[in-house]
Amino acid sequence: MNGDACLKKWRGIWTVKIGVLILPILLSACGLGIDKGPAFNREAYGIKEKELYFISYELEGVWPETVAKTIINKSIPEKSGPFLVNKSVLNEGSEPLIIAFNNIDQYIDQSQGLPTVYQYKVIYKVNGILASASVFFNQSSSKVKSFLGAERGTLMAHNKAPSLSFYNLQTEDYKITGAGDMEMMMLFAYEDYIVVIPDQLGFGISEQVFHPYCIASTSVDSMIGALNAAKQVVEIESKTSTFNQDLYLTGYSQGGYSAMASCKAIIEDPSIVNLTLKACAPNAGPFDLSGVMTELMLSEFVISPTFLPYLIFAYQAHYGADFYQENDVWTSIEVLDLEGLDIGAVRSIEDEIQSKLEEFAAGPANKNINIGSQIKEAFDFSEESGQNILVAMSPEFPTLNFTPKTILNEELRDQLNLDLKSQTQSNRLTQKLWENDLYRVHEWRGDYTAVPFQLCHLEGDRIVPKQNSKNTVKNAAEMNLVDPSGGIELFTEEGIKSLLFHHILGIIPCYKETKVFFDKIKNS
Repeated sequence: MNGDACLKKWRGIWTVKIGVLILPILLSACGLGIDKGPAFNREAYGIKEKELYFISYELEGVWPETVAKTIINKSIPEKSGPFLVNKSVLNEGSEPLIIAFNNIDQYIDQSQGLPTVYQYKVIYKVNGILASASVFFNQSSSKVKSFLGAERGTLMAHNKAPSLSFYNLQTEDYKITGAGDMEMMMLFAYEDYIVVIPDQLGFGISEQVFHPYCIASTSVDSMIGALNAAKQVVEIESKTSTFNQDLYLTGYSQGGYSAMASCKAIIEDPSIVNLTLKACAPNAGPFDLSGVMTELMLSEFVISPTFLPYLIFAYQAHYGADFYQENDVWTSIEVLDLEGLDIGAVRSIEDEIQSKLEEFAAGPANKNINIGSQIKEAFDFSEESGQNILVAMSPEFPTLNFTPKTILNEELRDQLNLDLKSQTQSNRLTQKLWENDLYRVHEWRGDYTAVPFQLCHLEGDRIVPKQNSKNTVKNAAEMNLVDPSGGIELFTEEGIKSLLFHHILGIIPCYKETKVFFDKIKNS
């Protein structure tokens, strides 16, 4: 009996959730072994150097049509909602614009009952490390399904991993984790896409790894491994539905960056995945790390200052001796003694953090503390880590300083500024940023023009500036750049309070644009 037949025999006795620990035993009983599971045909898949093995999977949840309808209803702002736009639009009346901008009631086909979506948690290997991903697809629709590789945005907490999403059939409680874009990805699954969402290394089952933030190669490895594993799960579990070998890739923010990296890798070597890449929609990504994003981090005011230390710690963990160590990056400063400060209880950046810090303003000072060590300690990926990092980053307690360049030592800052002006790579940070840039599309190997690309980016994005996408399209005129806001700087009151402004608001309209783009190709 071969491995697939054995797995199908056992499937009849599986309950709603199969433990990850049980399935490897069944695999072993089928003669497949635990270390590699049903290993990919490495020659057929063109995988010669990378350890990308399917280990096991389990049915994690069943999502009824009511979830899709709830997502849609929650995504339409109420007419009296606290939304703001710039003054020129306010004079003309903002309500119609806001409703049109956010409304997703036409995002999915509501002319008939929505199918039930099944969620599977997949365990696979990425270069010897166990990784996890979620696979969402419906089995009741008769339409042919295509694969959708979806990358989530930046996460700062382990409990936001996509694979931790769940639906309770008894209580009808559910939780959709991620960075806010998971809801939109779920809706693709209701409409005949097999949605594959890697947790990415550092999240899910691989929490022991420091997340390799904005490193193109690991983003690719996570996605390719997840897609190859997911394909085997679908072949086993697809009952009445049919699927093809077509692949679409998308993501938003860091997810847009990761999606672009995977598009590049597949275009340069299609054999790494046994699917046919049909279209790419990498949205609002930091594609120009060495230019646009570096310039932003060195500016006088930065809305998302945690990006810089997150990236540096990730590069230190990933590149090791080939990158700067602690004393080569950070400044040594005089800071206040934070012992006893309950940072985790702080909720408001403007008021409560300021108040807490002022309580310690008269405390004893610690001389010459390396600020990098202080910030690294705050990177515990807990629920409060984002705010803890902001506090740890401030070199001038109790006044929060949102300019991350002040945490870098003067020599490195000077080198970064010089590289920006001269467009050179004189230091190891700029060199690694340059290596991980994705905007120089004209340098890619392979024919990127054979795959349709659409980039969605909103004007006025202050977290990931639109210039990232503009520079990308400048190097690849065949790529389509869209802006659903029509150049209007639209933002929410909540966004202002959280200092996120325009970036988060782009998730819904950009995925609307993505689905229209993909559907047109898929149905042609």
